[in-house]
Amino acid sequence: MRETAMGTALIRGFTLGLIAALTGVAPGHAQTGASTRIVHLTLNWIDDTRPEPWTHDATDHRGILIDTYYGAGAPVRAPLALFSTGRDVAPTTYADIAEALARDGYVVAIVDHLGERAGQRLPNGAAVPNLLPSVEPDRKSPSFEQQYAAFSRSWVELRAADLTSARVHLQGLAAKDGNDLSGRLNEQAVAIGHSIGGLTAAKACERDPKFSACANLDGLSYSLPMHVDGDTMVATQPFLFLGKPIPRLSDETLRRDHMTRAEDDEIVARMAHRFDALMQSAKGGSYRVILRDAAHMDFAGRGDGPIARMVREYLAAFLDKHVRGVRGTVLDAEKSNPAVTVTRYGPASERR
Repeated sequence: MRETAMGTALIRGFTLGLIAALTGVAPGHAQTGASTRIVHLTLNWIDDTRPEPWTHDATDHRGILIDTYYGAGAPVRAPLALFSTGRDVAPTTYADIAEALARDGYVVAIVDHLGERAGQRLPNGAAVPNLLPSVEPDRKSPSFEQQYAAFSRSWVELRAADLTSARVHLQGLAAKDGNDLSGRLNEQAVAIGHSIGGLTAAKACERDPKFSACANLDGLSYSLPMHVDGDTMVATQPFLFLGKPIPRLSDETLRRDHMTRAEDDEIVARMAHRFDALMQSAKGGSYRVILRDAAHMDFAGRGDGPIARMVREYLAAFLDKHVRGVRGTVLDAEKSNPAVTVTRYGPASERR
C-alpha cells in the first residue's frame, strides 16, 4: 500500500499545473432531467491564503477544484450545497445527488480535493499527481494505528478548509457580475459529505459558522460521525447522519477471536450509546437515519435503486427543513418503512 515519496519534478509539475490554471473554468453544459435542465460547470483556482502541506515547495499554495451543478435559466438566488467526496472517489460518482439537489433549487459544488486520487485533471488538461500515498503513514509501521489516527484528523482539517475556501470563493463570484454564478447564490451554505467526506462536512461546520446545516453520509471514525474529544458535539448547526446499522461480527469471526455473541452485542451497545450521547448533545438538533439494507457506497446516492432514492430523499428533506424551513418532511413522518429507522435528537422543538 505504501509508495515512495514523489520526486521533486513531479511535485513541481503539480505546482506549475495549478499556477497555469489559476482561474481555470471548463465551459458549462446543460443536462436535461425531470423537466429541469442542469448546468455542469468545473472551476479551479488557487487559494493564496493557504500553503499546500503535501508538497515540499514552501511557495506552493492550496489548489481548489470543484464540479458545480445548478438549474439553467435566469439567475435565482439559491443556497449553496458544498459536497466533500469519499477517499479515491471521483465527483462524477455523486452526480445523481448533485443533480437531484440542483433540481430542488440548490447550487451544488462537489469539491474534488486535489492530490488525493489517481486520474485527477485540471480544466486545462494538466494531470494532478496522487500525493496521498507519499504522505499517509506506512501501514507496515508498528505504530500505524496511532499515526493514522493523527494523520486522519489533520487530513480532515485540510479538507474542511477546502470547503470553506470554496464557500468564500463561490459566494464571492455570485456577488459579482459577468460570470456563470452571478446572482445565483444567497447567503446560505450547507456542508455535505460521504465517507471521509462526511467527517469533513462535520469538521467544516465546526470550524465555519457560516454553514447553516451539516450532513454526513455514512462517514465514521471509531464509530462516531465526527472527530471529537469526548461526547459533546462542537458544531452548533443542525446535523444529519445518514448511514447503515452498526455491523455485528460473523460467527466465524467470533470463533476466530474467541468471543461470544453476548460480548459482541455488548460492544455494539456501547458504541450505540456513545453515538446517541454525541447526537443528543447537538445544540441545533440532529437526526440519525439508518437504512437497514444499505452498503457503504449506496450512500453516494447513485442510480435509480430504492436505497439510492431514499438517500437522496432523506438528504433533501433534511436540507429543506433546516435551510428552507419546510415542515412535514419525510423526517417528521410516522414510521412506515421497516427498513428505515429515524431517530431525532436534541432540543424538544426539534423532536416534533
